[in-house]
Amino acid sequence: MFATLYNQCLLENFCESINNTEETILFKDLDHFVDGLVNRLPCRCKQVYTLSRNSGLTIPEIAEQLELSEKTVEAHLTKALRFLKTYLH
Repeated sequence: MFATLYNQCLLENFCESINNTEETILFKDLDHFVDGLVNRLPCRCKQVYTLSRNSGLTIPEIAEQLELSEKTVEAHLTKALRFLKTYLH
């Protein structure tokens, strides 16, 4: 009885490990694909997207850092997200 439970536990852990590995690989592939798309964005658009998503800056913070209006930052971010959405669907 104990051996059966032990084997079942091993099997579950093995399957979970395989799923985690597969998920990690899929995540890395997706992350690489998104990075490639971000690199295709126009320079300022890419800069705004990176500051927003990777650095976690707010629109006012990005506007101040890049010396742009908040509306311009919003427009660049909207353009970047629309572009990414198009290729991720």
